[in-house]
Amino acid sequence: MKLSKIFEEKPERWGFRGDPYFWDYLKEQAESMEIISPEELEKWIKEEYLSLSGKPLTDEYMDFAVIEQFAHGGMSSGGVDNTWWMEEGIPLLKSRLVKLLPPKNMLETERLILRPWQETDAEECYKYAKDPRVGPMTGWPVHESVENSRQVIRNALMVPETYAIVLKETGLPIGSISLKFHSDLAEKDDEAEIGYWLGVPYWGQGIMPEAAKELIRHGFEDLKLARIWAGYYEGNEKSKRVQEKLGFKYQWKSENLPVVLLNETRTGHVNLLTKEDWLAKK
Repeated sequence: MKLSKIFEEKPERWGFRGDPYFWDYLKEQAESMEIISPEELEKWIKEEYLSLSGKPLTDEYMDFAVIEQFAHGGMSSGGVDNTWWMEEGIPLLKSRLVKLLPPKNMLETERLILRPWQETDAEECYKYAKDPRVGPMTGWPVHESVENSRQVIRNALMVPETYAIVLKETGLPIGSISLKFHSDLAEKDDEAEIGYWLGVPYWGQGIMPEAAKELIRHGFEDLKLARIWAGYYEGNEKSKRVQEKLGFKYQWKSENLPVVLLNETRTGHVNLLTKEDWLAKK
């Protein structure tokens, strides 16, 4: 997205006659610029002001500058109001920019966005979660309706460190991935258990390893974890292969594990990835 987007809607009031021309000048320059931080935006505007006027744009120097290329006749022609830009123009542009920036709790890979689930994702969630090849393999029942998916999103997926796997190409969720804390496997404060599922149409495309690789990086680098656990049920070869690709090491096998949501027992396998092993594999 180009920085020029924040200049599309002009303010209702200006300081002097030159201000809208300076606005248009900045918009034209921003056509070739990618989104930057609010701090970088303010610095850039001040640099452009100084370059064109020879005067600083600061809180201490509340004056105006006459810029000849913005002079088109009339009183205060070419005048660019320092006070207006510091008190209204720059704050307005920064507030618009903040709305365009990705949320801090969003992760990104080459093909994917990992972002928090929203109730509005219910229809897309149901599209994949109603398939009997998805949920039962990982221990939860198929979703029976869009409303069922909405309830699951509200009650189970809208929690910290649980992300919708969104395909950049479509902007729609196609699966889920999470780091769960204080589970049966991850008992200590510096460890978590990774879990995931993916819509059937996207199997075999390397999407889950791509998503998991980024979530693991987030876990070790941002959350300062020491260990990440992973488990899979007997027969779930796809999940097994994902964990092997990511460098998890086999730990143990458990018989007669209760699968509460499906009211049955299964054989489970447990893998572990330590931060030391992850760093060595990078």
